[in-house]
Amino acid sequence: MTDEIKKAETISPEKAKPAPNKGNVTWIMLSIVFGIIGGGIAWLALRKRSASAALTCFLIGTGVTALTGAGIFLVLFMVDRPDNPRYTFDQVLSAAVQMSPECNSVHT
Repeated sequence: MTDEIKKAETISPEKAKPAPNKGNVTWIMLSIVFGIIGGGIAWLALRKRSASAALTCFLIGTGVTALTGAGIFLVLFMVDRPDNPRYTFDQVLSAAVQMSPECNSVHT
């Protein structure tokens, strides 16, 4: 019994440290792929085991959702809308007719 105690005392500090939790990468990927929903699921799963990892996953999911929402906003609302175009089809067609005589046969 005393030999076992001596062996336990001689363990180096590097060996005594727990290995990093590699399962957190899976939860972070869930947050990235599914946004705030994945971040919420990861937070629920990790909150008791590792509060900092749970918060990180939730913040990553929230950030991904915010960036996606900003991209959708830019695409849908910041481009030319069909109800207010810069040029109408007739204006483009008349400019093409003036530039090229071959277009006269197209427009009747």
